[in-house]
Amino acid sequence: DQSTIETHYAGRAWIALDCGRLREAETALYRAMTALPAEPQGRSAAMLYQLLARTMMRRGLSDQAEAYGRMALRACGDHGLHVTRLEVEIVLALNAFYQGGVPPWPTLIERISHLAGKSVLFYAATALFHCLVWGSDRVAGEAVRAMGERAGKLIAETQVPLYRAIAVLLAGRRRRGNDRTRSLKEALRILAGVEEYFLCMVLCERVAEISLEEQSQRRARSYFEMALRYARDIANIPAETRLARRIDTLNEAGDVRKATLDSIISITEILAGDPEYDTALDLMQRFAINETVAERGEFMLRNGQTGELTLRASVDCDEESLRELPSLSENLLDRAARQ
Repeated sequence: DQSTIETHYAGRAWIALDCGRLREAETALYRAMTALPAEPQGRSAAMLYQLLARTMMRRGLSDQAEAYGRMALRACGDHGLHVTRLEVEIVLALNAFYQGGVPPWPTLIERISHLAGKSVLFYAATALFHCLVWGSDRVAGEAVRAMGERAGKLIAETQVPLYRAIAVLLAGRRRRGNDRTRSLKEALRILAGVEEYFLCMVLCERVAEISLEEQSQRRARSYFEMALRYARDIANIPAETRLARRIDTLNEAGDVRKATLDSIISITEILAGDPEYDTALDLMQRFAINETVAERGEFMLRNGQTGELTLRASVDCDEESLRELPSLSENLLDRAARQ
């Protein structure tokens, strides 16, 4: 009957969703919805819409996630589905956050407290995970306290991969070692083992962001590239676009750093020959012209006694160009000298 069809496909969707197979979950959920009445209400409808919202959120389809979330809330209606409503609100808060919205910590912490108090752990643990990954120490502490001692103990003792990852992140917060990314990498290994690719993408992006804060450009690029691969695995096109842009920016910055390093090496080689002062100025001037693809150039230095800029060398400048030099803006020359 219709109820059996709905239960069958909803179960398949839940398994696929937990394994990170988002397109399979989406297909199964649509099949399950065909068994619903024209204006579905109640637990079954709310659960299906909730799962669809969660699937769309993970695929980066924020508008659809928002729409299905709102449909789930309407399906809850006055049927006493308080827990389901809290779970949907967590999905909606995370959906807004991953589309660049305001960090939803107060909303998540409040929902964690309510769900943990009812021993409904999965969505509470999901919210806690995101608080631990992205939140400050204060946010993480409040989220842990909201989970409560009993629920926290259940998470610590249960071998569900998400719960194991949370335990690792909690241990990392307590450890406070020099390597801020150590616990994130351990959690990544756990979740990659069960193909939880959305959360793997989240962890990789967080490691990359921390690496940028620590001025480790190479590590940041490596983890952004890993996050991009996970985004492609789950067909999250907005995340693919965002991560590809971050990688391009890092590559461009790397090109600039390489060019700067090459310039420093070239200048060092010029000076290493211990040339005469005038010869060194001429060589440096020609090097600068080649680097900037200029047609000609003047080399000016500040006089140590008067503080004024004076011409010390020029390349390929005619008399007219040299006569025009003093008419340049003094502000421009002073700014160049300071830099």
